[in-house]
Amino acid sequence: MTITRLERKGLRNVSRAKRKKQIIKSLSRIPVIKNVDVEAVKKEFDSKLKTKSSNKEKKESPKKTEKKPTAKK
Repeated sequence: MTITRLERKGLRNVSRAKRKKQIIKSLSRIPVIKNVDVEAVKKEFDSKLKTKSSNKEKKESPKKTEKKPTAKK
């Protein structure tokens, strides 16, 4: 008698092993730490907030015009 190989099962096992290796690699990957100037970032946010608040004030204070009452016929 000859031995039959279960080819589909073998392919499934190989693909599972590859997937597990990829997951382990992605979980163990360390992100790159960059030197960031915190004070510069804070200044940038402050300047953005100031420009937004000044724009809102300009939009909120348009000239108000009173509507004249019209006579109904």
